[in-house]
Amino acid sequence: MLESYTFERGGSSSLLDRLLSITTDKCIKYKDIIEVNALHFLIAIYIDFLTGITLEDFYEEPKLLCPLFEGNSSLGAILLFTETHAINGKQQYEFLCFYIDPYFVSTPNWPFHTISLLE
Repeated sequence: MLESYTFERGGSSSLLDRLLSITTDKCIKYKDIIEVNALHFLIAIYIDFLTGITLEDFYEEPKLLCPLFEGNSSLGAILLFTETHAINGKQQYEFLCFYIDPYFVSTPNWPFHTISLLE
């Protein structure tokens, strides 16, 4: 099961506080559906380029995302994505996935660079 969220510039709280709040809200919202149907839950978060935050920030410090999984037992992975550049007038995107549920890396043809937070 996939849910999405856009992290935009502005706001008065920190990046992690905002991400933790929305992640917890989404996990609570879908908890019963996930449990009843034994689903693997992934939240995709679009990082607006104007926030000044890049995927490199998370790649260098993946443990920054650990608090999002703590207390949200239904959450299996977080897929971060953002715009990169246009090629032939078509916008390109970069993706980076962090997981605690190994299902996401054992899925055939899983297309995203994926980092475990289990280690």
